[in-house]
Amino acid sequence: MAKRKPARSRGTGRSAASRATSKRKQRSGPSALAAFRQRIRSGFGRHADDFWGIGLVVLGILVTLSFFSLAGPVGDWIQSAMRLLFGVWGYVVGSALIVLGVALIVSRPRNDYGRLSFGFLLTFICSLALFHLMTGAVSLAENLDLVKERGGAIGSLIAFPLRRVVGFWGAFVVLAALMALGVRILTRSTLRDVFSTLGVAFLKG
Repeated sequence: MAKRKPARSRGTGRSAASRATSKRKQRSGPSALAAFRQRIRSGFGRHADDFWGIGLVVLGILVTLSFFSLAGPVGDWIQSAMRLLFGVWGYVVGSALIVLGVALIVSRPRNDYGRLSFGFLLTFICSLALFHLMTGAVSLAENLDLVKERGGAIGSLIAFPLRRVVGFWGAFVVLAALMALGVRILTRSTLRDVFSTLGVAFLKG
């Protein structure tokens, strides 16, 4: 009588599937942005933060000069893009880029730049949308010139549909909460820290 072959256990099949999945991930490799950042870090070593910092400072100076018509044709294009995207908040972009660049240059190397970038973007975009909401929440289709004088295209694309869905005060609460979350991510503070600080300030006052 022929011997029956032992059946493969389910665990072996799962492990083989997991190995195949990991091999496919290894073949796909990292994203283009991650590969570029890794190449910069490996090429510049400890000076990688200086590289990014100087780049942000130069970009911030160009953005600032563009609003004074001191950056030539490129500055005119930058100014038009900033006014369209961010409205009057575009005047803040140059200063913010300079501050971030200087912080990268003078601060110690750290591994939480992703958290800081996300917190800054969330705070900036929510403040932009909140400003556009409080100045009328004009839609892009209604008046593009008014959009440029307020929160720009990004502020309009967030504030206008949000107000249509949950109303003015609902949109205000949502945007204020998200902006507070962005500040918390930037400062790595918790609600307990915020309330304890407010309590100490209240008792001292």
